[in-house]
Amino acid sequence: MMNSTKIKNWLPHIAAILMFFAMTAIYFAPVFQGKDLMQADAINSQGWGKDLRDYHEKTGDYAYWSNAMFAGMPANYTYAPEPVNVFKAFEKVLTLSMFGFTRRHIGSIFLTFVCFYIFLLSIGCRSWLSFAGSIAYTLCSYNFIIIEAGHMNKSLVMATMAPIIGGVMLCYRGKLLWGALITLIFSGLNIFWSHQQISYYLLLVLIILAVVYLVYAIREKQLKNYFKATGVLLIAAILAVIPAVGQLVPSADYAKESMRGGTVLKQSDEKKSSGLEIDYAYQWSYGIGETFTLLVPNLYGASSHYSLDENS
Repeated sequence: MMNSTKIKNWLPHIAAILMFFAMTAIYFAPVFQGKDLMQADAINSQGWGKDLRDYHEKTGDYAYWSNAMFAGMPANYTYAPEPVNVFKAFEKVLTLSMFGFTRRHIGSIFLTFVCFYIFLLSIGCRSWLSFAGSIAYTLCSYNFIIIEAGHMNKSLVMATMAPIIGGVMLCYRGKLLWGALITLIFSGLNIFWSHQQISYYLLLVLIILAVVYLVYAIREKQLKNYFKATGVLLIAAILAVIPAVGQLVPSADYAKESMRGGTVLKQSDEKKSSGLEIDYAYQWSYGIGETFTLLVPNLYGASSHYSLDENS
């Protein structure tokens, strides 16, 4: 009787996952006809590390300096050895790569469906509402814009933000086991997929969330439970970071010599800074009004890569 009840409880979730896959497959149906997306950044990356790839195929060894970009640069983000990380096992399942699908578009959208579904379940929504909410979130135009541009790691890391927030909330609500498990798995993937900008934004949200729960814990005299949940989350965070240390340390070292660490050459009238100038960073950010393009595509005009017709 208990087993049949458990199966019955899991049926809505199984149905939701199957529906997510069906919607993803239908949307990307041309892929099954031998077609594919251009994805400019993905194509460009083939050129960035071509000399390193050729060297590896010829010798079996890896080089750590590429002459294919600028006057030469370290190979951190061009063509490096495949990182060893325990969370790759979860990547294979959640992006469908173990079934032969690519994470570049099909796997990324499927992952986004599943991740937001988990988030909504974590905050107490029923399965049908979580299913509907996941569709609304995943089909936002921006999720497809960055896939078309080839910003794949950004897409993958953005997808993990929702379940991490959900896992943290579960921990602070006393559900430590599920909260810690969800936080650990998706934090591990978040760091493994290596898009530190998005991880930084997530960290800001989590800090605010922790402060809010601290205020409530003080008011309700639940500090013991608060610090217990915080301790569990810190352990999960450490376990998520450890497998990616081999990626993070070289990236941190490389950043010091890039424009994000303060460029060596500056114009005489440039302000001194230890990182990117805020005006430069905002050039690549949405304005307040542009945010509505998440719901209304082309509200502020279309991509620079194509023009709208006169009847649009």
